[in-house]
Amino acid sequence: MRKLFFKRSYAIFHAVRSLIAYYDFDSKKHSSIISYFNKNFIKTEEIEKQYSKFLTKAFKIRNDSDYEDFFIISKDEVKEQLKNAKEFIERIEKYIQENIYK
Repeated sequence: MRKLFFKRSYAIFHAVRSLIAYYDFDSKKHSSIISYFNKNFIKTEEIEKQYSKFLTKAFKIRNDSDYEDFFIISKDEVKEQLKNAKEFIERIEKYIQENIYK
């Protein structure tokens, strides 16, 4: 289940990258991608604020698991993150369909 979570965590990140690619922006730094997304989609209310929270939390958990010596994620947290990732990706797909592929 842990591997599935990390794949979904990266799926959130890559969903954002695919969205912002339409606006000719990309970065190798996660923080730059998150910042661009928040500035251009969350603050403008193009996408609801909860999706920024999903992205930020997934990024934090992934960082903690990579860099903290004794990081343990609960099964319930993994389930929540998997649900959030699915919802996040669906929302990005909807935005692209409604705003880019009109």
